[in-house]
Amino acid sequence: MSKIKGFIKSHDVLMNAMYFIARWILLFIGLFIPVNKKSIIFISLAGRNFDDSPKALYDEIRSRSFFDDWNLIWAFKAPNTINLPRGKKVKFGTIKYWITLLSTRIWIENGGIDLGINLNRKKNIIVRTWHGTVLKYAEGQEKSNAVLATYRKHLKIDDRSIRCIQTENELDICVKTFKATPESFMRCGLPRNDCLVKYNDAKRNEIKNRIGIPLDKKVILYMPTFRNYVRSNQHEYYIKPPMKLEKWEKLLSDQYVLLMRTHYMVAQSLNLKENGFVYDVCKYQPLPDLYAIADILITDYSSSIFDFSITEKPIRCFGYDYEEYLEKNGLVYDMPSILPCPIMRTEDEVIKSIVNIDYVGDCKKTKEFKSRFAEYFQGDASIKMVDEIERRIKS
Repeated sequence: MSKIKGFIKSHDVLMNAMYFIARWILLFIGLFIPVNKKSIIFISLAGRNFDDSPKALYDEIRSRSFFDDWNLIWAFKAPNTINLPRGKKVKFGTIKYWITLLSTRIWIENGGIDLGINLNRKKNIIVRTWHGTVLKYAEGQEKSNAVLATYRKHLKIDDRSIRCIQTENELDICVKTFKATPESFMRCGLPRNDCLVKYNDAKRNEIKNRIGIPLDKKVILYMPTFRNYVRSNQHEYYIKPPMKLEKWEKLLSDQYVLLMRTHYMVAQSLNLKENGFVYDVCKYQPLPDLYAIADILITDYSSSIFDFSITEKPIRCFGYDYEEYLEKNGLVYDMPSILPCPIMRTEDEVIKSIVNIDYVGDCKKTKEFKSRFAEYFQGDASIKMVDEIERRIKS
């Protein structure tokens, strides 16, 4: 089945035909399905998780008496694995899911709610939080992704959705990326980051104990981004950064532990073995916990740079394939000119920069980066966005 999916995804004509047929079938069915005016559906990363900005908005909505009699629904790929505090669950991608989606008034998502079929209708209020600040080409702008390129062909100018940004620097980028209007964006930060103001030492120690990290060790968090052009012969995505973890352990383990957190689509390809220095946190939730306990972030072209900058702690860019990534995917920013650190091409450079770290100086650089690229963060994005949802409902 995976080979069949991979074959279809790699052929633009087949993808175009499937999107066209699916869109018109679902829109036709939707004509006969009444919409529950007091219903909200939430989804995170196409049903994979119970987290991110949709979860933050869900928690805020649950706290308000205005929504006491509303029907709250979450879509998951594996509903039985999730303990939902309030509301109903539906399995993502099933016939029941599509009927539920068509009958629900408010959609809250961070990407993938209708798999790019574009079922945006005037009867819906749609909250599109995305899953980070736009740093690289996305939504079909990638240079080597036929699936999303097909999806982009069906996108129309969206002037009705509620969206959010962390910085004025990304407004024009987001307008272009999502084919949206400037007026649809709220300048409030991302709801998923609100919790970053709530961590204290006791909470951090609790998280470390949960993962099994010694309290006397500093934490390095490695979060490489997804490369959509790196696939196996079976059309499966994978990642293989040029790292010899034995070297990292030898040079850093006296003071540090290393948490490995890859994109969910390639997490299995690392085949990590935990050993007291290396920890596999690819499935750990919620992600902000890891930002809270990390003393240093190592990433590359991931939007985690923007989110982590809120903590004002040092960042390292391990861009071992920078030119290749520019060629095959593309970036919306000139990375060397905006980063609070140089782009490092080898693991030796990264390790050396950690061994000889000027922690106070690097924190200052991150703080300056934050003032440019997370300027709207106040820790209250969820409140502001739910206020806007209420306003639209009442109007």
